[in-house]
Amino acid sequence: MGVPTVTEVRDYLGGLSEDRLGNDTININIGSAQIDVEMAKSESAPEDLVDKTYLVVTAYYAYRAYVAKLERTLGRVPAPAYNNLMLYKDDFDRFLGTSRGA
Repeated sequence: MGVPTVTEVRDYLGGLSEDRLGNDTININIGSAQIDVEMAKSESAPEDLVDKTYLVVTAYYAYRAYVAKLERTLGRVPAPAYNNLMLYKDDFDRFLGTSRGA
């Protein structure tokens, strides 16, 4: 698998549509996640864990961009969006921390 595709990120985010989160934004976040994961991963980290970490980190970054857009549009972050952001952040912390320690 390796670095996730735009479709995989959208699927992980529950099918968040392109009109809500553009492909260009996801691609930028794929690149950012790739840098972070490559810098953090251990040589002994299992490939399937690294692959999942790429996806989780990308999804968190992409959703964070989506929430920032919501805030600019609405003037606030809706509670459900904020709650989801925190759930994705928990995944981010768990997976990036696991990759660093593996």
